[in-house]
Amino acid sequence: MTSASPRPAPGPAGPGARAEATGIASRLLAALPAVLLLFALVVAVAQARRWSHEVPTWHMDGAFQTASGLFRLADGQLPGRDFFPYLGIAPVLLLLPLVTLLGGELTDTVFAARFVALLTLEAGVGVVAVLLSGRRPLRALAWGAAAAALLVVAADTVWPGLWTAADGVLEAAAVPGNSLRPIRASAPYLLAAVAYAALRGGWTVRRAAVVGASAGAVAVLWSNDYGPVSGALLLGVVTYQVLRRGWVPRLRGLAVLWGAAAAGYLVAGLAATAGHLATLLAYNFLDVRADQFWYFGPWGEPTRVFSAGDLLRIMAGERALYPLALLVGVAAYALVRRGLGSLLVTYLGAATLLGGVTATVGGHAFAYFWAFVWWG
Repeated sequence: MTSASPRPAPGPAGPGARAEATGIASRLLAALPAVLLLFALVVAVAQARRWSHEVPTWHMDGAFQTASGLFRLADGQLPGRDFFPYLGIAPVLLLLPLVTLLGGELTDTVFAARFVALLTLEAGVGVVAVLLSGRRPLRALAWGAAAAALLVVAADTVWPGLWTAADGVLEAAAVPGNSLRPIRASAPYLLAAVAYAALRGGWTVRRAAVVGASAGAVAVLWSNDYGPVSGALLLGVVTYQVLRRGWVPRLRGLAVLWGAAAAGYLVAGLAATAGHLATLLAYNFLDVRADQFWYFGPWGEPTRVFSAGDLLRIMAGERALYPLALLVGVAAYALVRRGLGSLLVTYLGAATLLGGVTATVGGHAFAYFWAFVWWG
């Protein structure tokens, strides 16, 4: 018998094999953002489809308030001229293409509200990931969106306590509820994304015009609680950054920034209302008190703000003092580093805080600091 000779150990892979393996890994890595974004989209569709036939009938607004604006827009009516959208123009208008595509039924409005609310949640987390990472924005956006989607899946399948944790902040961020709260609160995230995309490559007159016009349009088209504060605060933040960093052209760029904001406000408002912007603004800031009596009605003193102490008490009850301390720390870090990303993260915290303050001081205490708590 002859014993088989031992097989030689495999030698190291040649340059060609290593290059091929590296190429495969690079292609997989390049495809990863698309896979993650697809996962986030599928989760949003699945959630919206699941709840599309859950039409709430036990309250005076909610699905019917959203549907009312959508049905009017579908009929060719315009806000300010034919009706007054309490939820703002843009939060309802965002749903219209999807509702029209699905057929325009009441259940379609619920599907669209659920779907867009989840998209704003995923996109918001993605925007924060981009601002914090400072590199590879598409990959950071995809990871952030997928993380938010995974959190919703976990809450829906294996960890239902997530929905009610921290006074239900995840539910507030993912579910449109009675009045499209997550979509209304997405205004600062949209503006932060525009500002970062426009300004990370430098400061020019054209980029100043884009940021300014976007801020003005959001200020007039979004809801009363988040539109004006998000637009005005972004203008202030960008102005600060230009002066602090010495960006040039300084005066001409700032003039274009604020001029474009005014133009964007007027053009977007007049176009959306067919010239009836003044009528809409009068409703938004004066007549709405009589029209939405349930919101501005005779609520008890503990739910009203008569002093700074009242506001702090309400914020403490809504767990908003912890993110307030975090906001101070983030702002201090942004002042020291002077980076655009950290400054815009500070902007997001301040805008969501002011949105909660606006709704609480202007109306009554009712968990309006949820977006600020979610940011924290």
